[in-house]
Amino acid sequence: MNPIHNFRIIGCGNRDRGDDAVGLIVADRLREMGLPFTAYECDPLGLLHQWSPADEVVLIDAIVTGAPPGTVQWSDGREVGWNQAAPASSHGFDVAQAFELARIVDRLPAVLRLCGIEAERFEMGSGLSTPVREAAKMVIEQVRREFALRGAKTLEKPVREALIPPER
Repeated sequence: MNPIHNFRIIGCGNRDRGDDAVGLIVADRLREMGLPFTAYECDPLGLLHQWSPADEVVLIDAIVTGAPPGTVQWSDGREVGWNQAAPASSHGFDVAQAFELARIVDRLPAVLRLCGIEAERFEMGSGLSTPVREAAKMVIEQVRREFALRGAKTLEKPVREALIPPER
């Protein structure tokens, strides 16, 4: 496992559209826990600009694949062909298209991990659904543990229930 270095976590989504906010919420909570990187609210095309100085990127976003809501899928974003079965995105320009463009113009980070959390609802004004809320807590804890193993002393705080907003 690599030590902490030029690392960035990017959460994509829309805070006002239910489960679509999950990537942003996870990234916000990890930053609040003291992780040494920044969370970005961005559209998928903006990813090329957001990750350009980073050696390692974790991208967290809501996905729709037909799996049960709350299912967490981790993928290697540098893997050629991963996006042939890529999940649908609620963004105009989807994440798979942004990755393909980054590959073409040689702008992918050295390590690019994708964390997709299967969404259940996207209604305006709704909060996270229960399965997505539980998955978010699991992803936060996974990332926190990984960075604790890498030597991040600031990651001693466990995931607390209050960190994830309640359903609306």
